[in-house]
Amino acid sequence: MNFYFKLILYLLFVGCYNLESTKKVVINDCENFVDTKKWRMETLYIDSVKLHNEIFLYNSLEYYQNIFGKALNKYNINNEDICFYTSNEFNKVRYIFDGLVLDEIDNKAIVNTLNFSKFNDTLYFNALSLSYNTSVKDVCMVFPESCKLISMDGNLWSGFIELKITQLGLDSRRVFLIFRGEKLIKLKIINLGFDEFSKTISAMSE
Repeated sequence: MNFYFKLILYLLFVGCYNLESTKKVVINDCENFVDTKKWRMETLYIDSVKLHNEIFLYNSLEYYQNIFGKALNKYNINNEDICFYTSNEFNKVRYIFDGLVLDEIDNKAIVNTLNFSKFNDTLYFNALSLSYNTSVKDVCMVFPESCKLISMDGNLWSGFIELKITQLGLDSRRVFLIFRGEKLIKLKIINLGFDEFSKTISAMSE
């Protein structure tokens, strides 16, 4: 059983268990709860998340410098730490801005982590707005099947929603929308092809 299949089984099991915690649940029960065909199609396309009609999640280094100012720090990173598929001949650099972690290679940059609590603007994915004021219910209106894998118990929900960033079959990159106290606090892009699931979960709380 490969890593991706284990990961999907884990998410399906946890989601169904949390939502029906009062009775014994087996993984097969989730087939009657989540429409897996629709779930596989739910994608936050990386080239469709925009700020003022410009692609935001990947762009040039200069584009982000114009928004966030001068980087606070930068350092070289390994190939497995970046969400671009590219040649190993180029240097890979991580830039730390106030509210943004950015990975850059060969004059191309991709968002690693965006902190919405320090980002005073709004991103748009079609009709869905992404900002510190975005609630989990707003996201669930657009991605209902993915939201069936989370528990909505409690008055102020904290957790994350995982989505694909393309529909390419072998693309292991995922975007995590992270909520705390019902507020969207971070957007994080992770390559699950390199990062183990335990590392991914620990990154949620950074």
